[in-house]
Amino acid sequence: MPSPMMQTLKTRVSDHLKQNFEALAELRGITASDMLRVLVDDFVARHIGQFSDRVMVSFHRPDDWDHGVWKARARLQVPGEIDHLGGHILFELPRLDRRLFREDKIDGKGMVAPRPTDDGRNHLVLMGMLVAGEWRGIVETNGVLEEDNPTSLQDVRDALRRSIEATLDRLPQRPVDTELRAPEAAVRRRKS
Repeated sequence: MPSPMMQTLKTRVSDHLKQNFEALAELRGITASDMLRVLVDDFVARHIGQFSDRVMVSFHRPDDWDHGVWKARARLQVPGEIDHLGGHILFELPRLDRRLFREDKIDGKGMVAPRPTDDGRNHLVLMGMLVAGEWRGIVETNGVLEEDNPTSLQDVRDALRRSIEATLDRLPQRPVDTELRAPEAAVRRRKS
């Protein structure tokens, strides 16, 4: 039985196509279901970058919150992309003029935590974490009224998106084979 995180992908094909697929998989020493999994996995890995907005960022101000304080949510357009990148992902929260990020302790999916800068100075950088493809936090105006803030929410949205996408781009991608793979043992069996 598949784990709760696994889903079934189904399609209808002709009997002839199904028989050919199964025969070709057998020639490679792999089951038809494993071969289909390899094909789907490689297809997604190759084409995931075609989404124009890999990261969606939104803001919401609950009615009982102060003016200029917003719930922030960043999520991957394709949540499964994180599976190819290794799970929870830390990203640097952007430093923005007159804006402050902090943890949302109620809806806190992800986190805000400091880490030392890479340049050896005694400054801290705030980090967020994508958990299951999503980060939630709070962004607020800092020292000025919202309407006087030189950094608009659109600027915050763009900076968050760029920071997360830059982090995703720096992560090692799972290699994509140009040839269909077969388990090593099955390949050795076929050669002997």
